[in-house]
Amino acid sequence: MTKRITAMMTAVVIIITLMLSGCGKQLSMQDYYDQLGANFKEYVAATKDFSSIQTNVTTAAQAEQEKSKAQELCKKAETVLDKFAKMQPPSKYSEKHNELIKSIELEKKFWESSAKIFTAKTDSEISQYTSDAEAVFDGTPSEKQFAPLYKDLYLSVKAKLEK
Repeated sequence: MTKRITAMMTAVVIIITLMLSGCGKQLSMQDYYDQLGANFKEYVAATKDFSSIQTNVTTAAQAEQEKSKAQELCKKAETVLDKFAKMQPPSKYSEKHNELIKSIELEKKFWESSAKIFTAKTDSEISQYTSDAEAVFDGTPSEKQFAPLYKDLYLSVKAKLEK
């Protein structure tokens, strides 16, 4: 009797695991390409909006005024990055997609550091936090960073679709 219960429990666990892992939801090449493009477009929009705010902040008083909007944009950028991680690429692109996912952690660290700029209490803290955000990418080769990896992956999928 216990063997039977164990077997049934194992079957239930396997089914739940398959459902949660997204097995069977692999995207078609076209859907993958479309989602890559849409997610990146949304990410660029958040980046552009944040850059316009950050450029205008040089004092702690200005940082305080823009704090909620800046933090909202940082959170939006991180949320869009999570969309890339949730995608199920065609098996041919799973290795490149995994490299992209690894680069997202570095990108998120940048956004966390950037959001900290707007918590500065002094002008010198703004300078320090800005330097900290810029330093996130120091020592990381560009070919391991999000934008170049994304570009390589996107163009690779596009070329395959155009054949």
